[in-house]
Amino acid sequence: METVKNYLIDWAKHFIKNKDLVTRSIQSIEESKENADLLIIRTDKTQYVYVESILKQPELFFEKLNRERHITLFLLNCPDNIKMLQEVWNTIKHFSHLTIYFINPFSEETKWVIQPAMHERISDRDTFKTGLKSMSEQVAPITPEQLGKKIA
Repeated sequence: METVKNYLIDWAKHFIKNKDLVTRSIQSIEESKENADLLIIRTDKTQYVYVESILKQPELFFEKLNRERHITLFLLNCPDNIKMLQEVWNTIKHFSHLTIYFINPFSEETKWVIQPAMHERISDRDTFKTGLKSMSEQVAPITPEQLGKKIA
């Protein structure tokens, strides 16, 4: 049986490859390099991809990251991850090249995406939680347990 983590890494890899079909900037994709799940070497940058079903110990996770790197994080679209995003917002809004995808591979709409630094510049702080709720509702929620049952 394929684990949830492996399934999500494969999903992320296919998503990244499909997104690159037009620009063709990917030179190589390496797994488990430099503490990232995927290391994407592009013609113009190196992208560090992390994949987690639920981000446990988010403060520690983000503390270890280099804020100048191009970082992409894939997480399941579930209430725990949305709550985590709100809790660590004051930290992650300073990562200029951070992109977070909240995904459910089995939803009609499979993902929603946020770039915290950009979102912080253009969003209204008074409606922050409402905005996140609206974005997250575009994709059906899924827990790691539910995903595990679907891929078993």
